[in-house]
Formats: sequence, structure tokens, C-alpha cells
Amino acid sequence: MGGQYFKIAIVDKNKDILIWLDPSCYGEGYLLMQHAFLNNHLLGAIEFLISPQGQYYKSSIIWAGENTEPEGNNLYSQCKFGDYNHQTPPPYDTRCYKYVVNHTKKIYVDKYPDGDCGKIFKTDIYKTHPLPLLVMGNNYGGKGSYKGQDRHLLGTWSGDIISIEVEPPENYTKLDCNFN
Repeated sequence: MGGQYFKIAIVDKNKDILIWLDPSCYGEGYLLMQHAFLNNHLLGAIEFLISPQGQYYKSSIIWAGENTEPEGNNLYSQCKFGDYNHQTPPPYDTRCYKYVVNHTKKIYVDKYPDGDCGKIFKTDIYKTHPLPLLVMGNNYGGKGSYKGQDRHLLGTWSGDIISIEVEPPENYTKLDCNFN
């Protein structure tokens, strides 16, 4: 069994697509675990978009899988090349943004719990980034190709307001998750 393909959509409160990104435009595969790791170009572009300097700071972001909703009426199928909302923003070095923040639930995750965000360690290159797994769309009980720890957290942030921050916001709770 191969797993499902994903595209990334930033949506408004009605789940209308504002912008969508295609993993293949960054040299990454469509399967979740082919692009859901720290320090890759796709995640660098997405993180910048939802950073305080980005155009979509504090937005709803969904990793839209091809099996997330009824076929033909899901975010994945709405993400079509040639649409005005398909973009390929350049990747940025976003290592200084250590915290993935859920403003809806007032919680955050440290994406570098074992190290300094200012450095890339050889062991970090293929560590799983928490953002794609937390915001992946519901796929009717399936969990995609991720088979590791904290599987119960998959998709629990889908549709919530998300940003990436240098420091965690005050009065937010840290969520410990280990997707490696």
C-alpha cells in the first residue's frame, strides 16, 4: 500500500483556498513522509508564509490529502496547476522560528526539543517536522504513511489558526510530541 498524496493549502474561515503549494515544485515527493522533515525547502517556504513577516501570519493551514473528503470535493482536488492561487514562494532559512503555535487551542510545539535552532545537526536533517502531521486533513480514520510515535495527534490541528514563532506566546501550553 503506497499511502496518500498531499498538497498544502492555506485557507480562509470558509475553507476557501487562499494559496496552495505543491511539494514537487520544491523537489519533494507528494507522500507525507517524503516531505515532512525539518530544514527542507518546502517547509522553509511554508514557515515563512505563516511567520510574523509572512503574508499569511496566523492563518489556517491544512495538509490536504487526496483521501481527506469525498473524492472530487476535497481541498486536494481543488489545488490545480494554473489556478491563480497556486504559488511557489522561495524557501527561507526559518531555523530561528523554533515554535509551531496553535492560536486556536493556545498550545505550541518546539520543533527542536533536543537542540539549538541556530545550527543544523547531521541528526536533524531527517527528523520529522511536527507541522505537516498536526495539520493534516482528516482522512476518514486513515493516518497516511506515518507509523511512528504520538500517532493520536495526527490532524488534531487541522483547520486551526497556526503560526511559527521565535519565542512561544505567553500563557500558551507546551505540547510534547515526538513524531520521530
